[in-house]
Amino acid sequence: MFRNNYFKTSNWEETSTSPTVNEVVILCEYVRGLLERGSASACFDTRFCGFAENELIQVMKLGLICTSEVPSRRPSMTEVVQVLESIRSGIEP
Repeated sequence: MFRNNYFKTSNWEETSTSPTVNEVVILCEYVRGLLERGSASACFDTRFCGFAENELIQVMKLGLICTSEVPSRRPSMTEVVQVLESIRSGIEP
C-alpha cells in the first residue's frame, strides 16, 4: 500500500531501524529519520550494488524534496532533471 506516502510493511529485512511487520509507516518520515541518523543505507535495495552510496543518498533527498506537503516547495521537473544530471556527473547539487 503506497497511497498518500503511507505503506504497510510486510517484507522488510530485519534491521534495528526497520519498521515492524504490519506496522503502518509514513514513508517520507521513515526515510527522513534514517537520513538524519546516518542510516540511509537501510533504505537501499541490495540490488542497487554498483551505485555509489552518496549518489543514492542524494537521490533520496531529492525524493523527499519532491514530496513536500507544500507544493510551492517542490522543485519543477526542469530542476529535478538538473539535479539528477549533476548527481550523475558527480557535481554536488
